[in-house]
Amino acid sequence: MHRPRAEALVDLAAVQHNVGVLRSVAPGAALMAVVKADGYGHGAVPVARAALAAGASWLGVCTVDEALGLRAAGLTAPILSWLNLPDDDFAAAIAADVDLSVASVVHLTAVLAGARQAGRLVTFGVVAVSAETGYGYIRPNRKVTLEKQGMLKGHPVSRFVEKPNAAKAAQYSTDP
Repeated sequence: MHRPRAEALVDLAAVQHNVGVLRSVAPGAALMAVVKADGYGHGAVPVARAALAAGASWLGVCTVDEALGLRAAGLTAPILSWLNLPDDDFAAAIAADVDLSVASVVHLTAVLAGARQAGRLVTFGVVAVSAETGYGYIRPNRKVTLEKQGMLKGHPVSRFVEKPNAAKAAQYSTDP
């Protein structure tokens, strides 16, 4: 009889406990549980479920395939996939509501092509849902449209305010 030389036993209650500790240290903050590399070899789906049950609000993975595996398992929480290649299947990722990081213009062009293929609109940047003083606020100039290489379209910035005070952040988070 052949026995494995090493065996990893994952205590999902410990995962939940650890997420709970993080939640208690930063109440109200969004918490991402990184479950890349098959949950670091412990099973991405069970670790993700345990983390979400304990209060994680996001899941993080490296690849589109990892993100699609979580979606195939029925997980609906927001997922960020951040180490992708320009030839990855971005149409499938976008259709599955996977957030993607972009590292270059070539990469951005591939993501936009995937969005067109999926028939989806892609947005970039942070959308303020509450007043924040830790990042800047961008107001697009919707009267002018940029085009680059015939593929990239967007709006130039009409105003940018870097890390405003609390009163200004509250105003900007409610401005249309």
